[in-house]
Amino acid sequence: MARVYATQRSSLLRTVLRANAAFSTISGLSFILLNQPIAELIGIQGETIFNLLNGELFLIVVGAGLLPFAGFLWWFAMQQNLTVQITWGIITADFAWVIASAVILLVGLLPLTNLGNWGVLIIADTVLIFALLQIWGLRRMSQMGGAS
Repeated sequence: MARVYATQRSSLLRTVLRANAAFSTISGLSFILLNQPIAELIGIQGETIFNLLNGELFLIVVGAGLLPFAGFLWWFAMQQNLTVQITWGIITADFAWVIASAVILLVGLLPLTNLGNWGVLIIADTVLIFALLQIWGLRRMSQMGGAS
């Protein structure tokens, strides 16, 4: 049976999940609606990414992937009970984003400008903060005896 946390003991986790959802929504919409200027600023305009997509379309695809993730985060944060397994799944997805960002930067998978490198780093740092705060929220609830 899945462990769940009662509503009154999950306010930190809910707040972080909603903040993560808001950040993911803003990022996703920005990547979709501003794909051309962002691609130009970060150095991928007109570039072929992974031999599949041009830079602008790559941003649209990433943005389109972020929007359902953001919607799920918001929906989950609004549920009466938060399951530990789903929360760990969200944390894992956040860590996967951070690892992918590190690989992009360390291996040079994208022809990023200095501004592009900083952008990837700042977004990855923000996602890492969300992951760590979500872990803190889970730990805090378990220490308070919130599991039922």
